[in-house]
Amino acid sequence: MATRRRYISTGIWKSDLFRKHLTSIDEKFLYLYLLTSPQSSLCGFYMLSIELVGKHTKIKESRILEILQKLEALNEVIFDTGYLWLPGYIELQDGINAVTPYHVPGIAGEYDGQQNNKAFNAFCQRFAAILSPSAEAKSISNIFDVNQSPNLT
Repeated sequence: MATRRRYISTGIWKSDLFRKHLTSIDEKFLYLYLLTSPQSSLCGFYMLSIELVGKHTKIKESRILEILQKLEALNEVIFDTGYLWLPGYIELQDGINAVTPYHVPGIAGEYDGQQNNKAFNAFCQRFAAILSPSAEAKSISNIFDVNQSPNLT
């Protein structure tokens, strides 16, 4: 199995999130896990199994859900029906400044019919103009045509 690398800015330790809001070790650990999870995608949108997170981190499932709720209240994550999006994910990775059309095939692979998922809807709303400038942001299915490659010219 190939290992993916995730690069996180060292500035995370100076951020308000880490200094003021995530006050316990398990909160910081879970957030770092979410950023570097084996399931994570390049854009920070991916399927998240609470059971698997518990096995990897040894944090109780009930506590994971509490922390996810806290992170959601802080607008750091959006979690819905087993899918997670980290809105600040791209900015936290050194060397990656934005979502580009080159990311579309990877994102489309995560799509898998998630029209009613609030995490995916938020992701698409944020990056709609970049991912598909001609698509209407109101229609997620217009943003990703999983049967076509993006026009990269």
